[in-house]
Amino acid sequence: MRRLPLLAALLLAGCVTEAPLPPDAGGPVGQLDPADVERIVFEAARDRYGAALVREARDAREHVIAFRAHGGIPVPPPPGEPFPPPPAPSMALMMKRGGQWLVAETGTWRQARSANVAEMLAIAASADFRAEPVHVPPCPDYGAVRLVAQLDGLSGVARDHGCPSRTDRFVSAALGA
Repeated sequence: MRRLPLLAALLLAGCVTEAPLPPDAGGPVGQLDPADVERIVFEAARDRYGAALVREARDAREHVIAFRAHGGIPVPPPPGEPFPPPPAPSMALMMKRGGQWLVAETGTWRQARSANVAEMLAIAASADFRAEPVHVPPCPDYGAVRLVAQLDGLSGVARDHGCPSRTDRFVSAALGA
């Protein structure tokens, strides 16, 4: 009977592995320089929304591209079968035009939810957010968040985080906008 808890622990230990990031996650988490973060995020946004919307957002004085590659332990497949592909990353492409924040949808823009925009801007205004490093190394089962932002008073933000952070909270607010 004492062997059952040991067997369960060994089985669980074998399951606790990091799931691979989706191919469009773009590279190792917490190790990319800002130029690579920008390149990866802009390429993923172009693939999702098209070059015209990405160019329009990038040309705007204020814009945000938020990206989340989902982590977590996938359910192990039956023996001998490969793991299913990971879920597609969540993404938000946003820009401010005419005093209004807009969010990209397939081929068009819609007005962003004001509560989410207020949360994003409050986070961005905090000294803690501004002091965060470009990189935060990965945590088990977390995934990754990547952010590129150009905001009034805050230019050239490019972040690559693998654990919860204020950048993660900013990305969550953007994804909900």
